[in-house]
Amino acid sequence: MLSPTPLAGFAIKTMQAIDALSNGQPALPHRHYHYTVIWAMQAEGIHYIDFQAFPLQPNTIYFIAPEQMHRLALVKPPTGEVIIFTADFLFAHVMSVDLFNQIDLFFNCSQTVPVVLTSAQAETIHPLIDAMHRESEIERFHQQAALGALLRLFLLYCGRARLTGQVGSPPTKIIPLVKDFKKGVEAHFQQLHKVSHYADLLNVTAHHLNETFKAATGSSAKEHIQARIILEAKRLAHSTHQSVKEVAFELGFADPAHFSKFFKNCVGSSYSDFRDRLAATSPNTPPKKP
Repeated sequence: MLSPTPLAGFAIKTMQAIDALSNGQPALPHRHYHYTVIWAMQAEGIHYIDFQAFPLQPNTIYFIAPEQMHRLALVKPPTGEVIIFTADFLFAHVMSVDLFNQIDLFFNCSQTVPVVLTSAQAETIHPLIDAMHRESEIERFHQQAALGALLRLFLLYCGRARLTGQVGSPPTKIIPLVKDFKKGVEAHFQQLHKVSHYADLLNVTAHHLNETFKAATGSSAKEHIQARIILEAKRLAHSTHQSVKEVAFELGFADPAHFSKFFKNCVGSSYSDFRDRLAATSPNTPPKKP
């Protein structure tokens, strides 16, 4: 798979080149610890991201954050581009944390929405891809700064394309309380499970936090917290051999029975049954502990 070396945190390659390395073998679910952008220009099949299935469509860009699980199930060789970069490269050469959070392209817990480009948008963005390839070919003076500038513009254009595709209410990222709540959940979901905990952190009432979040997103603050916990539980089911008790403790449940009940209420099956079904369809899922 594509690696962020040798350009110290950045790499770009075509989907065709990466697909050729697979020798026709189907991809298995996996996770990376860097950011991944996949621009499927022409591809058929399904892209699975954190247990959600997205049909591959022409001129669609998918954004995968560190630790998200994904798998491409292709029915024929694709054409497109893959860009990867580390957090260190991003914040040293591309943009600030605040700006990155504002464009809101990566990881929204309950949904990872790809960006579908119009023909005009694709024509605007594609020259940036060509420039990244040229810049990456040989070592150049201030190469990382130049790649960072190109990547910054690419991400900003993608963020703009996402906004133009939205209808109805304003995007949630312009509501500071919603943005700060999401950041708080991402940082503390393993310790804090109640809306009141995050309301205290944000100096608002739980009622105000929930009403603001629900008006902006359509789901309650409690549902968002639960979705993040469940997502991590599913990731652990796929990528570790931890027992139900160990998973429960890692996710902040003092009582494993409480975690088991919580998981079944949210998912509709027990954690063990979910892991067994996952193992049956994913050969690289570690066996569960007895």
